[in-house]
Amino acid sequence: MAKGNKGRFPDEKNPPHLGKSPRTSFGDPEREHEKPTWRVRRMAFDGPFGWHQATNEDWIEVRSKLSSFETMTWFELGRAEKQHHYLGWPSLSKEARDDFDRLCRERLCHEDERETIFSLRLSGKQRVIGLRLSHVFEIIWWDPEHAFCPSEKKHT
Repeated sequence: MAKGNKGRFPDEKNPPHLGKSPRTSFGDPEREHEKPTWRVRRMAFDGPFGWHQATNEDWIEVRSKLSSFETMTWFELGRAEKQHHYLGWPSLSKEARDDFDRLCRERLCHEDERETIFSLRLSGKQRVIGLRLSHVFEIIWWDPEHAFCPSEKKHT
């Protein structure tokens, strides 16, 4: 073995790490071929992104979109990664971070779940925000104006 490659390739002295699995930017590779399921027990009905703001028409559209997502796998949803994606904590609006912290104080969320905050795009600005835990999406917030994690416009 060349001097520079020492320990780089598996052999008797350096067995492969069998417990490791490749990470994807979208989620758990073992669950990517499963269809999403929804949980609603943590839905926020108050606060700046509460579902109390949703109209009857909004509810009908949300139901329709989530129903169509149920026919897809997480892998298929991930191909539209710009539309459906994890949200980084620093990119969230102050109101979103404050509301998450409020839910943590009320013991509805845990700080460790920050890295699982996920956005599903319904249309235009409308988003459903929640926690993606494996193949389960826990619906929490309603974001009709794309204000939970506002994006900066390019070239402005």
